[in-house]
Amino acid sequence: MPMTWNDQSDAKLLVAILHTTSAKLDYAAIAKYMGPECTKIAVQTRLTRLKKQVHDASDPAAAGAGNEGSTPVTPEKRKKGAKASSKSKDEDVLKRPTKKAKSEEDKEDMETETEESG
Repeated sequence: MPMTWNDQSDAKLLVAILHTTSAKLDYAAIAKYMGPECTKIAVQTRLTRLKKQVHDASDPAAAGAGNEGSTPVTPEKRKKGAKASSKSKDEDVLKRPTKKAKSEEDKEDMETETEESG
């Protein structure tokens, strides 16, 4: 079966060459060859990404088990004054005890206690 050349196979070929040669790469010379907008760091970063891309394509488990297409979850900001917790959104609301309104009986009991103590 003949070889099909595409971006993935080109990247794999480049990484294979990098792995099988013992020569140290001259990133500055490569950047100069690429043009004035390219830097040494850009070349190093791109080669690192190409290596990772080839490695992930060869080993699907290393690619995060197919999570490449999923959108990352952005955490929500905490509401002002709310404490961090591991509760669900429904339970996240702070529950404060409500004040019990004093009944007439409670008022009379308090008056009786103050009269007895004083």
